[in-house]
Amino acid sequence: MYFMALMIGKYLEIKTGRSLRQIRDELWQVHEANIRDELTGEVHILRMDNHEVANSQLINLLNPEFPH
Repeated sequence: MYFMALMIGKYLEIKTGRSLRQIRDELWQVHEANIRDELTGEVHILRMDNHEVANSQLINLLNPEFPH
């Protein structure tokens, strides 16, 4: 399991030209989070600004034409 995580981390570093820490910090900017209160059942939705996602350097990884 850890070996696979290392492989994916190294792949992302090579393809983006960024350190794993930079990648992690960028990915930690969650696009949307649903938080449910277990006591009341109420759901709180937190959303990230779409403009910020569009300007992300990591968005190229989602592009089907990006050479893997």
